[in-house]
Amino acid sequence: MLHSILHCKFCAGCHIYTIEFTSSLMEKIRSNPEALPLNSVVPACIHYPFLTETFRKEFERLGNYQENGEYIYRSLIAEDQIQVNPAPVVAVLLYAHLADKNLLNNTGLSASEFHVSVPNVLNRKVELRDDGSFTSDYKYGRKADDLQEYVRAAPFSRTSIPAEILSRLSQ
Repeated sequence: MLHSILHCKFCAGCHIYTIEFTSSLMEKIRSNPEALPLNSVVPACIHYPFLTETFRKEFERLGNYQENGEYIYRSLIAEDQIQVNPAPVVAVLLYAHLADKNLLNNTGLSASEFHVSVPNVLNRKVELRDDGSFTSDYKYGRKADDLQEYVRAAPFSRTSIPAEILSRLSQ
């Protein structure tokens, strides 16, 4: 049984990262002669459910991908693959934590503020794509012990959320 945990640090470009990550993951699995078929995917970010269809299509594409007439990934992708959605559990745990700490907002949504993490362009180490999202090498190549402010909080608005993400959210 093989599980994959997917991490994301910034939502913009996640569709691209999902495709890149899925291909990279399947290459790693293929390079292991003892690998079992990938039977479940457990995203580590609560926004990944918006990408479920992207994952499904990419695993289907890779399952049908051939080199020299041979399906190189098909036997490594379980037919009954499960994609686990962590969002409902995270929401329940967050609500319970906020209630326990007496931090729930009982004044209604009009008094609420919502924020999203965006790349910190003041950090000279940050590497961005043309669309403003992290490059894949930067996003996945950072070291845990290299502490830096690579993101900043921005008000949740049409100016801080890429059009692609807004479109996906409206669906």
